[in-house]
Amino acid sequence: QGAQGLPGAQGPAGLSMGNSPRGYIDGLGIVWISSVTITIVKGVARDSTNLIDLPVGATIQKAVNTNWSPGTGGALDTGALAPSTWYKVFLIGTINGTVDAIISTASATTGPLMPTGYVYFRYIGSIRINASSNIAQFQQVGDVFTWFDVTNEVSGGAVSATFVLLSLTYTPPGISVTAMIYASVQAAAAGANLAVLSGYGDRTQTPGTNPLTFCILAPSAALAGYASILVQTDTSGRICIGGNSASDTYSLSVLGYIDPRGKNF
Repeated sequence: QGAQGLPGAQGPAGLSMGNSPRGYIDGLGIVWISSVTITIVKGVARDSTNLIDLPVGATIQKAVNTNWSPGTGGALDTGALAPSTWYKVFLIGTINGTVDAIISTASATTGPLMPTGYVYFRYIGSIRINASSNIAQFQQVGDVFTWFDVTNEVSGGAVSATFVLLSLTYTPPGISVTAMIYASVQAAAAGANLAVLSGYGDRTQTPGTNPLTFCILAPSAALAGYASILVQTDTSGRICIGGNSASDTYSLSVLGYIDPRGKNF
């Protein structure tokens, strides 16, 4: 499919204003098609300036390993695709009514390097390019992004007796998301706990003593404790983690994440 048109109430120079509220997004899911190809399904979103709606009436297909071209074409705003890198996916629009998609390493709020004639943008999600320069396979349903292949962020790591920041590889940086985590703790001797806290949390508290802190318990050295956890990252993709003994060990994986997709910008 080619680039899309902007229907609705018209402003200067054919500008479609629309009437969606600030931050609105419906549809516009990102679909993994192949190691280098994604599609954007139909839907509509309010642009980042809250001036117009950006509607997509038919699927847009993009190749992430080539520079941007209109419609079914390349997606990169500039340069070459970088391995082991997160890219933001944006809708972009012109004042004459054309809507397309582009990917960029730029901030979700400042937006991509815009092609000539495009002035409006909206962040709609993120993709990760793996070490082989392929798109890490995922599935998106609404705001929920789930990984097909789950890799340990930490395997047998030493528990800190105070809260420390842990940077996550498999959640997008630059925005705050809700990480879907699977974690375990193994006690060295007596019972152990592993406490998990938002990246914005108070790291001065003692792990496991605050009822607002999620704790995983391992009752003895012969038993490990396991849990699935939802925890908010900070905009650097970090959470806080700690435990009651530096002799204990833990493992942690990111199963996926919940991304508001620009609703709160």
